[in-house]
Amino acid sequence: MPNTGRALRVNLQRGAIQTFPLPYSLLSSYLGGRGISTALLYTLVGPETSARSPKMPIFFAAGPLSGTPAFAATTLTITTRSLLTGLIAHSWAVGQWAERLKGAGYDMVVISGQAESWSYLIINEEGAELRPADSLLGLDTIETYQRLREELGDEYSILALGPAGERGLPYAAIVADGRYMAEPAGTGGVLGLKKIKAIAVRGAEQLQPADERGFASLLESIRERVTNDELAEAMRQFGSSYYLNLANEAGALTSAQWARCRLQSLSGPLAHHAGRARQARGSWLPRLPDAMLQRFRPPRWRPPAAA
Repeated sequence: MPNTGRALRVNLQRGAIQTFPLPYSLLSSYLGGRGISTALLYTLVGPETSARSPKMPIFFAAGPLSGTPAFAATTLTITTRSLLTGLIAHSWAVGQWAERLKGAGYDMVVISGQAESWSYLIINEEGAELRPADSLLGLDTIETYQRLREELGDEYSILALGPAGERGLPYAAIVADGRYMAEPAGTGGVLGLKKIKAIAVRGAEQLQPADERGFASLLESIRERVTNDELAEAMRQFGSSYYLNLANEAGALTSAQWARCRLQSLSGPLAHHAGRARQARGSWLPRLPDAMLQRFRPPRWRPPAAA
């Protein structure tokens, strides 16, 4: 797996920023940023720790293929505890942020504590630092992105909060580069409680797979399949709305103030393709191995103690 093997830990209570290693045993036991973040959250905090507690960490993890030559793989996962449900919360975003994080030499950023005053975090190849964010308060996510790019340069990718995140609203979102919303789960509310307005990352180094020829061959086979597949063509034409009919049949589209769980029959081009989607879903949705469906208790791995 193309990982840097390093994570950045930011303790806002102490104002300390440190790098710690992510061992191969951890990286190989859990798939990608979501898996690693879940394992660390399980280890670092107990069930009694509130999402509003300064002790609650928030994880920003790059996807396993971010920062490699792979296409459509620049994914970011943000993990913490939900302010709404108290359960684990994952938000996803695309864009360049995760790729820049890998390029700066990190797989993950872990933020805990609460800053004394509003700040934003800068990460690059030289390290990381916190700066005052007073001039950014009240700006929406697009304005924050534009202001920081003007100040730091176009090579930075920006995660930012808007006014909802500043107020710690439980449904507030974090937005990447002014247009890629990290959703669902309202992780922006947790970041806002920590008084972090934005996280700017710069990094240009690209990770190379161990088997470059095999990796390139695999990407080419995926490219050919996506180019010629009827289902992929429908997704390019209609996007996720291609599945509206299936969602309606499953009772996922509501009306009349949730009194009805289905809309009247949809019509038009989407209805024409609904049969194709119905046939395809059984063939491409993977079945989890039985062993993965059994109760699993992950091993507890802790990062090195902070200095």
